[in-house]
Amino acid sequence: MTEIPEADAQLLRHFPVVSQEDSGRYRAALLLGAAADALTKNVPAGTERTVGLRKLLEARDCMMRAFDDESAAHTAKQGAAS
Repeated sequence: MTEIPEADAQLLRHFPVVSQEDSGRYRAALLLGAAADALTKNVPAGTERTVGLRKLLEARDCMMRAFDDESAAHTAKQGAAS
């Protein structure tokens, strides 16, 4: 097994491997975590792989914010209906 550079290892810590929750939010995070793991195993180590992992982490953050936005909109809609 090849050694994972520290910069990549730090990024990989932000992706869940397993989750007890079964929600769209966590399924999305798990899928992106699986992608990060596959990229780490299959793409040669180097600056570009690290940048790619960082961008994948940014994508994960965007997806999580999308779920937060949807939740906030749903809550606001329910509040307006009452």
